[in-house]
Amino acid sequence: MFWAVRVSAGVDYKLNTRGRSVRWAVVVVGFALTSIPGARLGWFRVVAFLMGLSFLCWPNLAYYLNSQFESWPSTEGRVDSIRQQSSSRWQVAYDFEVEGERFGGLSTLKVDPRLNAGDPSLEEMRIVVRYDPLNPARSSRIT
Repeated sequence: MFWAVRVSAGVDYKLNTRGRSVRWAVVVVGFALTSIPGARLGWFRVVAFLMGLSFLCWPNLAYYLNSQFESWPSTEGRVDSIRQQSSSRWQVAYDFEVEGERFGGLSTLKVDPRLNAGDPSLEEMRIVVRYDPLNPARSSRIT
């Protein structure tokens, strides 16, 4: 029931192939370890079962575990718009493509006095975007 509520609410992160593999490997290993015989290993079986159940019910655990070992790749992106947010900050909207899928993001930058935020040539400027390989839509940033 907990899993169904999470899926319908859309709170789970989208996992890539490696993230899904990590999740299901932990679930299978966790449940497999519950069948180890031995009276003294009761606590071990309980911990293994809870670990497998946790990864089964909450895929975000696999996201967080896998993100510890992933480096953020970069790709080329394009500035969509630049808006003056305050006297010292600009808000830059940009988009980029990863594996044939388009993503976008917002970034706040310090105002560069040499540039004008309304300049149309800035809106087509190519930029380097670093993105989270496990969930490019959720976490991207401009560099």
